Amino acid sequence: MYICYLAMLPLLRALVRGIGRERMRAAALYVCGLCAVFGLALGFVLPKVLGVGVSGHLSLPLLSSAVVYPLMGYLLANISLGRKGAAVLLALALASVCASCAATLQAMGQDPASEQGLGGYAAFFPALAVFCGMRSLFARVRMPERALDALVVVSSCTFGVYLLEETMRQLMLSRLVGAMCSVGLPMMLAAFLGCLVILFVGVLATLVLKRVPLLRRLL
Repeated sequence: MYICYLAMLPLLRALVRGIGRERMRAAALYVCGLCAVFGLALGFVLPKVLGVGVSGHLSLPLLSSAVVYPLMGYLLANISLGRKGAAVLLALALASVCASCAATLQAMGQDPASEQGLGGYAAFFPALAVFCGMRSLFARVRMPERALDALVVVSSCTFGVYLLEETMRQLMLSRLVGAMCSVGLPMMLAAFLGCLVILFVGVLATLVLKRVPLLRRLL
């Protein structure tokens, strides 16, 4: 994914230059509309929640995660949503989470061992809402210096965690969740704590790897 993103950078750079600052808000609304209709509704809700078959001709292959996420991140960093825009984004994010929960329950009804994560276009609007929410929070709330220092350290390890996370999740998550559930913790709480442990281990592993001179430049 990261290599694909790097390969797309020249195209993305030319794309945002062509949009221009005065048309960024319209471009953001347009991309969100495409993702809401073709991605969330036709690509996730109808087939995975309602069980309705959708023709592959209605997909938008150009709106892949390697394009949409950096493009929307750049646009949202340079525009103001306003209250109405923020309310619409929050509603789409909540609808995405509800759709993912419904798809998970439906999949588990067919096969209790199956899982349906908040992936694809179901994760698009929640990701945008978190991005905008955190930006608004840090613009209004002054955090203690120690907390800011901790955030700087964690943020400097994001690429390393991104590279290590999948392997650590496959090795650790099921064991961690099983151990916590065995002592009486609810499944959702155990899964959340397991993800936090994996994040913490990933940060520690990245900090250790950064001590290697060759890896320091890459991570």
